Amino acid sequence: MNFEQIIEQRIKALKEAHISNQIEGADMGDSTFSTMLERANAPITNEEFERRTIIC
Repeated sequence: MNFEQIIEQRIKALKEAHISNQIEGADMGDSTFSTMLERANAPITNEEFERRTIIC
């Protein structure tokens, strides 16, 4: 798995969680969600990539 795939998975997971939270009435708010998406789009560190590779 490469960096782009990991970032895509991060974004997908955040969007799914946000939708689920909205349905359950536990919305985190657009500002928080936007901040989390910005972080998810950020490049990952080598350490994070290595940890992800070991887990998968």
